Amino acid sequence: MRPEDETEPTGRFMAGTGSALNWRTEKSRTYLVIWDRGKPSVTDLSRSYVARVNAVNSAGVAVGTRWDGVNRPNAAWVYRDGQVRNLAMPSGHRQVTPVAINERGDILGMTGLDEADSRALVVWPAGSDESPRVVEEQVHGEILDWAEDGTLTEWVILGSGADVSRAVRVSRPDGSAVVMTAPDGWGMGIARPVRGAWIAGTVPGTGGERTVPALWNTSTNQVFVYHGLDAHHQNTVTVDANGQLLARKPGDGWYLVEQDGTAQPLPLPPGTIRDYGMGPLVIDDEGVIQGSAAGTSGERLPTAWRCR
Repeated sequence: MRPEDETEPTGRFMAGTGSALNWRTEKSRTYLVIWDRGKPSVTDLSRSYVARVNAVNSAGVAVGTRWDGVNRPNAAWVYRDGQVRNLAMPSGHRQVTPVAINERGDILGMTGLDEADSRALVVWPAGSDESPRVVEEQVHGEILDWAEDGTLTEWVILGSGADVSRAVRVSRPDGSAVVMTAPDGWGMGIARPVRGAWIAGTVPGTGGERTVPALWNTSTNQVFVYHGLDAHHQNTVTVDANGQLLARKPGDGWYLVEQDGTAQPLPLPPGTIRDYGMGPLVIDDEGVIQGSAAGTSGERLPTAWRCR
């Protein structure tokens, strides 16, 4: 498994990719692994030199990209009903990356990761892998979240030159949108930073701390800062729907942080290495922390933490 494993809020499914080398042919094969309540199933990702999973939903439908090892754009794919199929390219674009999937099975994609292409948002309707429809012609930021009701949260740049600032733009299905300037020095969390109105990130520390975990509530515009957990400029933080924060303190592992600042260290699973790959991904709807840990031989082990 790779660090780009993905899981979903119910905690039932986890998805990732792995590879195996044939020592006789000196060629490797890449596989998609889907865990259903801890039981793995393996599917060959044919013609894939490098592959990754970008999202999975509570029905076990996964999406991602794969590269065949030659000078061609990544192919977008969907895993559904036990099979992997390529997703059709939107008309007029060179490359597309699926970035999210909702509970219905609609897939959100973004074009324009190739510098020669324009950035647009597209949607493949549930059950379809045919040419997607374009839902937004110009995208100027990074997609942070796509809610079940269609609300889109983006991380955007405002202004230019010396007047540049960062902000969150929330666009709702009724066409309304709100833009909120980020707190000073805000570093956006790199793994599932948005759940509901909560956004996880880091801010500059004090008294020798480089950066520290923080929570931003976009409904109230409140910011909660947690000193004593120096993140060392690594934005490895994530949040659940209730405002509980998961934060990594380099060299000391991961902590579950309550809104009042109470921090509880996550225990190291037996036979694993503390600071090389312990990777909580999400706090599921039952309060279980889903993720993975690195074994002593380098293998990645799906792991669940139940904190009391």
